[in-house]
Amino acid sequence: MALLGTLAEFQVDDVLVLLGTTKKTGVLAVEAPRRSGRVWVDAGHVVGAEMAGHTEAHDVVFELLRLPDGKFSFESGSAPADLMAPQDVSDVLAAARSRLAEWRDIERVVPSLSSIVSLDPEAGGEPVLHISADDWRIVAAIGAGGPVKLVADRLGLAEFDACKAVKAVVDAQLAVVQPVADSDAPTTGSAAAAPQSEVARQLSRLRAQ
Repeated sequence: MALLGTLAEFQVDDVLVLLGTTKKTGVLAVEAPRRSGRVWVDAGHVVGAEMAGHTEAHDVVFELLRLPDGKFSFESGSAPADLMAPQDVSDVLAAARSRLAEWRDIERVVPSLSSIVSLDPEAGGEPVLHISADDWRIVAAIGAGGPVKLVADRLGLAEFDACKAVKAVVDAQLAVVQPVADSDAPTTGSAAAAPQSEVARQLSRLRAQ
C-alpha cells in the first residue's frame, strides 16, 4: 500500500513506529528542500538507509528527524540494493533520538556550519599546559577563523562531528562562535499537529492491515 503525507501532519518517528509495529515491508522516502533520505524496512525491521552520504540507519534517521518540513511516502514491497543486518525500528529510533538530544545541546553553541568560529584572543585564564593531538588538530583547523564548514572540511568531518568538536573548543574557552543564519541548515523542532486529514486516514488503514 502506498502512503503519502507531509511532515506537518506526521513526523518521521511517528511513521517509523507505525511501520515497525505493523511489520510492514517497503521503503519510506522523505523529501525536503535540498535534502532527501530513504529508510527500508522488512517485516518491521530496518534493513537499509541512505541520506547525503550517511548509510548507518541511526545517522539517517537522526538527519530525517531534524527536518522541519517536507513530504514523505511509503511504498510497500521495495528493497535496498545493499541489505544491512536487520535492526529493530525501536532500537534505531532510540539511537537517533539520543543523537538528536545531543545535537540540541550542540546547536545552542554552534547552530550550523555557517556559523563563524575563531580562536578567542582573550583566552588565557589558566595556562594551557597540555593539549591532546586530536584537540590540537581542531584548534589548528579553527586557525584565524571562518565558517564552521571550513573547519569540517579541513578535518574531514560531517556536520554533527564538526559542530561537536568546535563546541568542545568553545567550552574550553579557547574559541568563540558567531551564529549566522543558514536557511539551508536543517533545524530541530516539531511542526504543529495538523487537523485530521486524508493522510491520517491512510495511516489508520495501514495500521489495520
